[in-house]
Amino acid sequence: MNKSTARRVLAAAALVPVLTGCGGDVAEPDGTEPTGTAPPIDAPTLPEESAPPDVPEAPDDPPGAGAPVEPPPGRGADPGGESAEMAVQDLADRLGVPAEDVTVVRAESVTWPDGALGCPEPGTAYTQSLVEGMLIELTVDGETYRYHSGTDREPFLCSDPQEPVRSEG
Repeated sequence: MNKSTARRVLAAAALVPVLTGCGGDVAEPDGTEPTGTAPPIDAPTLPEESAPPDVPEAPDDPPGAGAPVEPPPGRGADPGGESAEMAVQDLADRLGVPAEDVTVVRAESVTWPDGALGCPEPGTAYTQSLVEGMLIELTVDGETYRYHSGTDREPFLCSDPQEPVRSEG
């Protein structure tokens, strides 16, 4: 072994105790033999003012428990509502009659079979999935008019209406 290799081996041997955490046979500063364990470290304690504030317990019944809940807008909430009002106004404007002369016969939430919303136009492609919407029937002077609407479309007059999907039940 040449001198260069010997120095590397000795240097590596000297690093082994440092890297592995072993002190070897080195005596403690007071001259006693090493025990092989480090003294325990006390966990820091927080001063009293740093403790988290007391959090009150949640009541068993939150405020308003048992109070009537308003249904969300959409299916089942005030069928017709704003959509029926829009349809009435549109039909009154089309026919040139006062809105009071338009009677709402039916306004209900329905499911249309596709994006045509029950009023397909020839030569037009529509999404092929069920669409939630409204069916609104109005009358003026004994004549019936049907308005359809969908998730993203306001009510419109349908001249050749189809029926919505009927649920089994």
